[in-house]
Amino acid sequence: MDFKEKMSKYAEMSLKNLKALNGEEITLLIDDILGNFASSSAELRYDVMYPILNKLISKNVLSEKEFSRLLKLCLDEQRLFYNLGQKGDDSVFTRAFSSLTLYILLDANRKKQVFSVPEIDNAFERILQYAEREVDTRGYVEGKGWAFAVAHTADMLQALVQNPLITQENYRDILGAVKSCLFKEGPYVDGEIDRLATVAKLIMEKGFVTDALEAWMKSLVVAVDEIKEKEGATYQHFRINANVNNFLRSLYFQFKKSGDRVKLRVSIFELIKIM
Repeated sequence: MDFKEKMSKYAEMSLKNLKALNGEEITLLIDDILGNFASSSAELRYDVMYPILNKLISKNVLSEKEFSRLLKLCLDEQRLFYNLGQKGDDSVFTRAFSSLTLYILLDANRKKQVFSVPEIDNAFERILQYAEREVDTRGYVEGKGWAFAVAHTADMLQALVQNPLITQENYRDILGAVKSCLFKEGPYVDGEIDRLATVAKLIMEKGFVTDALEAWMKSLVVAVDEIKEKEGATYQHFRINANVNNFLRSLYFQFKKSGDRVKLRVSIFELIKIM
């Protein structure tokens, strides 16, 4: 039986049967999946391994020890930081699938609070480092499926914002990570911008000062102008200008849809007009 056939049996397994596995069996299953994060097969990643991980993490199958072990492994140099800085090769699948797993872990932890303060602090620092250093911005890769490194980065940032251990000061660092993503060349055509805008919206919903968010948004526009002044109307400037403009538009309509933050929406609209 090959790996795909073996994992397919686990993917089809009921939650009751998964919970009946003993600790050693769970550990071996997790290790088997971790060893195949690098797969360039979209079917294996998203139709087989993802459903298993989602059940194990979200449905309280893992022990607290295994929960913490998986967090540590996904944040290490062989997963989230694997060949970080490379662009256009298959290493992005390892990083992106690691970030997806980290999102599921952090989202599940929001409800059960398994991770310690040092574990959350380490995850926060590592994810922000990763957000700044990732350069492979591909969404869908023909023949290999979703890479989605930036989209999953946004998902991780959303999960961090919603963690009760994250402070108002941390929100500024998270906005810095959003900026790092926006100032990569892109282009973002697979919903990445909307996910990044959701991070900023969630930060506002957590009580972040309106004036501080307005100042941050203005700094994005200023930074785009500085790139143009320094380099001229280059391809890079065009892409980054589009990223920031689309981000502001998405944020504007997310607030408009919820019917709140009228003053902030006006400020966003004024920024869009001058870009």
